[in-house]
Amino acid sequence: MLIETAVNAALSAVLSAGFVWLVFGGRNLVPLWGRDGVAFDQLPMTFMIAFMMTLGLTLYTRSRCAKGAAPRHAGGPPLPRWLPLRALAIALLLTLVLVPASVGLLALSGKLDWRFVEVMALKIVYGAVVAAVATPLIVLGAMRDGHRASPRAH
Repeated sequence: MLIETAVNAALSAVLSAGFVWLVFGGRNLVPLWGRDGVAFDQLPMTFMIAFMMTLGLTLYTRSRCAKGAAPRHAGGPPLPRWLPLRALAIALLLTLVLVPASVGLLALSGKLDWRFVEVMALKIVYGAVVAAVATPLIVLGAMRDGHRASPRAH
């Protein structure tokens, strides 16, 4: 699971950098607050990272379990088996937990405006953190699916 976490964190960091460039590129300063601010951007960023990662990583892990390349696991979080609902549940959970925490930390900094390079660094690190938090939850849930599907599980 360490490999999956590292790969997802790196991929999320790179994708986050790309989206920062698309959303905030060309601006010298980005406000913390408001619809075009750093804090508001945490919402779609967190949700989409978690949602898309859940879709891809669940399918990948389920496939590996089915082939015997990854262990099936009886533990793990009880998640919806239907993949779109699972992705929605994980994305909402992580958004509800991580966004207030990250925005709270940003507010504690006392900075009302952030330079573009600061936003880029912040979002790269934050994207990696979201992936590092999400990956074990997703992988263990998918391994649990494999365990439930196993004829030896009963």
